[in-house]
Amino acid sequence: MPFESANLPTNLFIDGQWVECSEGGRIDVMNPSNNEKLADVADASISDGMAAVEAASAAADAWKKNNSALSF
Repeated sequence: MPFESANLPTNLFIDGQWVECSEGGRIDVMNPSNNEKLADVADASISDGMAAVEAASAAADAWKKNNSALSF
């Protein structure tokens, strides 16, 4: 059965949501054995990365409050 990427998300997962990258860039994902294009995925910018870090930090703080028996 051939690889089917049509049902896979290709955007950025930030703050619990699939979102487009802020600068609109895409990167081709190629099969190295035959150079066939498998998909294109979002090309995250620095601001996308910062948004992801901020969302993860906020989520970690909330998670930590709800799981006080655990520490890290």
